[in-house]
Amino acid sequence: MSHFFSRVHLDRQGLDRQQLTQLAAGSAYFEHALVWRLFPGDGEARDFVFRVDRDRNGWPTFLIVSRRPPLAVPGLLEVEVPKPYTPRLSAGELVQFTLRANPTEATEVAFAPEELAAYNARRQASGKAPRDHHPRRTFHDVIMAAKKRLGHPLAKDAAPAQRVALEDAADLAARDWFLKRAEGWGLAVQNRESWLDEDEEPALEWDGYTQHSLPHKGGKLAFSSLDYQGLARVSDSEKLTEALIGGIGRAKAFGCGLLLVRRV
Repeated sequence: MSHFFSRVHLDRQGLDRQQLTQLAAGSAYFEHALVWRLFPGDGEARDFVFRVDRDRNGWPTFLIVSRRPPLAVPGLLEVEVPKPYTPRLSAGELVQFTLRANPTEATEVAFAPEELAAYNARRQASGKAPRDHHPRRTFHDVIMAAKKRLGHPLAKDAAPAQRVALEDAADLAARDWFLKRAEGWGLAVQNRESWLDEDEEPALEWDGYTQHSLPHKGGKLAFSSLDYQGLARVSDSEKLTEALIGGIGRAKAFGCGLLLVRRV
């Protein structure tokens, strides 16, 4: 399947003061709306993944992998010539990778009896058979969940050891989230010598943890993002191609999920 890789730059002259403020604040919703303007008119579902990189002054460049080539918005969004994107990687190749991800895990929560009764009433009204159970999935931020298990937010007079334990738990949760899923994306993360001792550790780093809040149906929608980088070997070229083209994880509509690799 043929796709395109594009770099898109912003012409700030096309934004008013309020929009510039949203952009400077890193509004994921505003960035989402800008990127959608590159794919106008056909009413199709989202068929692209993207990431926003910022220069030292905070101005964005949009990196986009898409099924269709993006169309420039004169006076606002300038598109470098899109490049055909057909990743061809072989098992065993060594690659450096980067990923902006929304690290979440799902928990199944059973409906309460009254909720199940209302759910089945709706099913019967539409001619469907009732169910005797119907669990629903809720998603939680793995980093914040790890911190909360250790008492986050800590009291102001919490001991330094408690704060260190909190950060260690967050670090472990972030790394485990990636390592548990990497094989499913066709990557085998390599090991390196630990700088703390003579043992080896995964060649995986993360930073840039950010919590986002978006307007949603009269309320707020919250998600987090962080940036991974590291070294891996290709373990399954088909899975990796699928991940590179389709993106991974949740919040892809808001700048998460774009996996990029480079041969070493």
